[in-house]
Amino acid sequence: MLERRQLVILGAFAVVVVASFLAGVGVMFVYTEYIDTPDEPLDEATVEQRVFELVNEARVEENATALNESRTLGGLAREHGEDMAAREFVGHENPDGDGPTERVDGSGANCTSVGENVAQTWWDEPLESDDGDRLQSNEELAEWLVEQWLASPGHRENMLDPGWTKTGVGVVEVDDQVFATQKFCR
Repeated sequence: MLERRQLVILGAFAVVVVASFLAGVGVMFVYTEYIDTPDEPLDEATVEQRVFELVNEARVEENATALNESRTLGGLAREHGEDMAAREFVGHENPDGDGPTERVDGSGANCTSVGENVAQTWWDEPLESDDGDRLQSNEELAEWLVEQWLASPGHRENMLDPGWTKTGVGVVEVDDQVFATQKFCR
């Protein structure tokens, strides 16, 4: 389905063709499609690191201690994103019925309690936020993810829970679809 801006371009193109035909003027056809493109290539590691930093900034603002970064939890978060992409679901429970705790058990992460935030968006589309639409960049994607989680009561509670001690963030992009997961552990 064509977007509004494509229809406007095609409509203007049709007017030029008809006017040129009526005037007996030859027309050279050049078709260009207008597509919003991200400002830069997606760098999953950069977004992961920035989400980690922004979450810790939010925690400090709320008088909660900053979280330690766990490579193990980050790897588990990326694996969950890959699973969501491969099996086409977004959620805490996978199609096999495994949830955040089952994914952490046996991983060596040493957690007595586990929390998780997930999100999904598209890399090639502008982000919608309270500040209006904006083109994608790694920084803007990280900010958007944290803003969305902070705006959701359950996700916010996870992010700011003073009992968490460590976290891991995973960002996975497959065919312009972005899956983000943040694991929390105490």
